Amino acid sequence: MMRNQEYVATIAAKGNALRWAVGHPDNLRSATWRFWGNKKGDFYLSMQSTGGIVKASFHADGNCHIGHTSEHWKSKMLENAGRHWNKWNISNELDGRAIQILIPTSELRKFNAKQPKQVSWIPPAPANSMAVISIFISEKQRSEPWPAYSDGALPIGVMNTKYRTAWLVYMYQSIPDKFMIFVFDGRNIAASLPGADEILKTEEPRGCVCGNNASGENFMLEVASPGSGE
Repeated sequence: MMRNQEYVATIAAKGNALRWAVGHPDNLRSATWRFWGNKKGDFYLSMQSTGGIVKASFHADGNCHIGHTSEHWKSKMLENAGRHWNKWNISNELDGRAIQILIPTSELRKFNAKQPKQVSWIPPAPANSMAVISIFISEKQRSEPWPAYSDGALPIGVMNTKYRTAWLVYMYQSIPDKFMIFVFDGRNIAASLPGADEILKTEEPRGCVCGNNASGENFMLEVASPGSGE
């Protein structure tokens, strides 16, 4: 994959957060994603439209989960729905991949939304492909450029805490036909999840479902809202 320096983001996180989106702010695009951390070495991930409702957590002890925020879960009395959808554990060894965010080109849409400052825009993947954003978390900083550099990945940014370092990188991947069926079904799945009605009324009407790939790694798949045109 060609390394295009035009799209390499400022490496160091600003204000303890990294924000990115796929596409162009005035054209077809994804949601805005936010990744942030605290001094203890805990990291968090969410789409802008799901802020305060759904997030992924990567705790310093290696425990990770995706689900409703505690505030939303308590305020909506979702005890029967369960707060966490996926739970797993990661090691803090160098280059430990915590999660992947999958953004197919078929799911990009044009919509108007107020953009926060310092959003890194990633060019969309070719047709029938997807942008794959990987988050690597380890206890030690790297001496090499960034994880998956040798595979052609490009950096979005890095976040350092006292105890752990997180790298966000991206590359492109073709989509198997069987996975596209899951993408299309994912629109309706995301729209039926608790809290979806609130999310679809935001400036970024996007959906997100989580799952595991063939290697057992966790991913979050961003999808368009049901019925939205390309």
